[in-house]
Amino acid sequence: MKTIQYISRISILLIVGSIVSSCVKEEVVTPIPALAPEGMPVAINFKDPKPSLADLKYSLYLFSHAKGSSDTYIMEELKNPLQNDSRLKFRNSELREKDYRFLFVATPGTTPEIQVYKNTLNNPPATGDNWEDIRIGILSPKLSLHNYYQVKDISGDELLANDSVRGELSRMVGQMEFRFFKIGNDITNPIPIDLTGIYSIFDRIYKIDITYTGYTTSLSFGEGNTLQPETSNNEEFKQEINVALNDRFGIEIPNGQLDTLAGGATAGGKFKGYCFLPANNNVRAVLKIYYYDTTPTCDNLIVPHTANCYEQRQLELRIPAEATAGLPIEANTYTVNSAGIRCNRIIDIHVDHNTNIFTQWD
Repeated sequence: MKTIQYISRISILLIVGSIVSSCVKEEVVTPIPALAPEGMPVAINFKDPKPSLADLKYSLYLFSHAKGSSDTYIMEELKNPLQNDSRLKFRNSELREKDYRFLFVATPGTTPEIQVYKNTLNNPPATGDNWEDIRIGILSPKLSLHNYYQVKDISGDELLANDSVRGELSRMVGQMEFRFFKIGNDITNPIPIDLTGIYSIFDRIYKIDITYTGYTTSLSFGEGNTLQPETSNNEEFKQEINVALNDRFGIEIPNGQLDTLAGGATAGGKFKGYCFLPANNNVRAVLKIYYYDTTPTCDNLIVPHTANCYEQRQLELRIPAEATAGLPIEANTYTVNSAGIRCNRIIDIHVDHNTNIFTQWD
């Protein structure tokens, strides 16, 4: 996690008072603070959860309009990148006459994943641009958790009083999560997995491919400065999870990207999907689960068998089903996709032609 911190200049306000007589109340006059000639410092903090990536690239975009106006905000200045010693310079007269909007953005510094632009990608904002034309877009479909933002509206009077600009950034992306567990009557009735003779619900699975479509590629800002999905991509984007099996084709979790649910292996298992910009019910995921069949085809009577003794099979799960709306993605949240099965291993539902799988997403 990298937090840019600055020590703010402390202005000492002179308080002038005059006592006319013992019957007259003291009159206190507070002069208007004067701005430091070197400019106003900028501080960046993060809302929970704090980022763990130290090398972030920070950008600041400054917009303004006349004080109390309903006119659009017009871009005045940008700091890209925002450096440790970056400062913003204002005139006192400007601060008394304007309201300001600050757009803070952070993305991995080594390989930036998102870009702020005007209307079309690779067209950076410039002085005089309207707020309504500002967009945030992805530079590649694969996003990490480390993309952050804040839109902050503040009056010039408040800036003058605070004597600094403080951003508090929150995560811009949401992340998929896939959960599998055993159920009784329905998906609201999870029951413990019987681990007799097996290691986990993921046993015999050697690879999981997840193909995503309908993910958001650009955002605009809506009412209240909320992130609004604007464009999406229906081209397939694939995630591959390779799994390490033991010599009995079992999977003891945690194992790489596979983990247990709360309660341990008897409760079920989960794995994380990719991160995406916010989306309105149009993201779809297809899971292809590759596994070794349970019946050996070789003449080898010695156990344990090798992988060559088993047919390689696959199971496909579409989330959500074709006929329903897609999945939503919200900033700084997990979109949890839950699948309940009436057996102890995921691979066993193949025997019943997928009739024993029940999905739920939120």
